[in-house]
Amino acid sequence: KVLQKDLHVVALPAISRLDDGSREGASYRCVIHKEVKDRLNRLAQADNTSMFTVLLGLFNILLSRVSGQEDILVGLPVSGREHISLQNIVGFFINTVILETHVDDNMIFNEFLGKENTNLLEVLQHQGYPMELVLDDLNMKFPPVNVFFNMLNLDPGLLEKELDSLESFHLDESVEVKFDLMVYIPEYKNGIEILCNYK
Repeated sequence: KVLQKDLHVVALPAISRLDDGSREGASYRCVIHKEVKDRLNRLAQADNTSMFTVLLGLFNILLSRVSGQEDILVGLPVSGREHISLQNIVGFFINTVILETHVDDNMIFNEFLGKENTNLLEVLQHQGYPMELVLDDLNMKFPPVNVFFNMLNLDPGLLEKELDSLESFHLDESVEVKFDLMVYIPEYKNGIEILCNYK
């Protein structure tokens, strides 16, 4: 039902909608320090949700503020291994799900977080169905998703490792980007790294 609605691209203020086909982009790296990370973990536990949901909710609020839009469309890469029989099979099962979030300025954060959690769990129930087949069934093209959120929490060993640097900086080298903005977020023992790849 969500995909059949009139969906709009997130209007990032610095992005030109003129697409020249180039995939050249840049990266900015920043860190959420341990004290704030611990508070976010306590918030997630108090609201019976996860760090992933808290950070995704904050990301959607930020996108709403910078775009001036209430309805935010974000792509989420998922592992595609929710079925027990796939756990020990070697291979690349990644799939994409699309999450639409309505950001209401009048809603308190805990209420918003509860709705985000429910919305996310509902969308993830369908993560095993390939997006290409969904779009074929609906006879439609890929929706205008230009922003992706990827929390790299597949490696629990990272929680035992520490970030060498807590500084924020632009990376010197250019990177290849497929979307206007793709955020990678690994969590470490002493903080959370946020790597933003953008056009």
